Amino acid sequence: MSLLIHHPDNKLALALRKAKPKSALQAIERANANLRAMAGEALAYLDGLLGELDVAFEACGAHPTDEQVLAMYKLVVRMIGIGTVAGIPALDIAARSLCDVIDGMATRNRFDRNPIKVHIDSMRLLRRSEENGISADALLAGLAAVRDRYAVTIATTPAAKP
Repeated sequence: MSLLIHHPDNKLALALRKAKPKSALQAIERANANLRAMAGEALAYLDGLLGELDVAFEACGAHPTDEQVLAMYKLVVRMIGIGTVAGIPALDIAARSLCDVIDGMATRNRFDRNPIKVHIDSMRLLRRSEENGISADALLAGLAAVRDRYAVTIATTPAAKP
């Protein structure tokens, strides 16, 4: 009895050998073009998330439950990165800032609607910044001041010398 061993062609290796190599710059340019093509879809997704955030914020009232605060936080986290894809990277910065504010409030077990409302309103302005001529830098500077007031800061101490 004889044994016949068959080795199929490695189609992936063949395709890779035939492909034209791309430089890192070409790959980045192609990736950016793909992201630009997704900008409209990203804007629609952002609009939906902002609408959901409005509903979640209004549902919180003056004394939200931990679950309501967590739900709002999760919505904001989902926004991070989408602003850049949509061509509005300042929205990502605002979303991260709002996460810091919500986290700081949750850590201190104190809820204040005002800094959250300021962030949501600013995010809506940033979403339409090209249409209304709003300076993203000025808005982000204001949000940074709010974030610094409410966010938790971790104090670091120098390590003790042995």
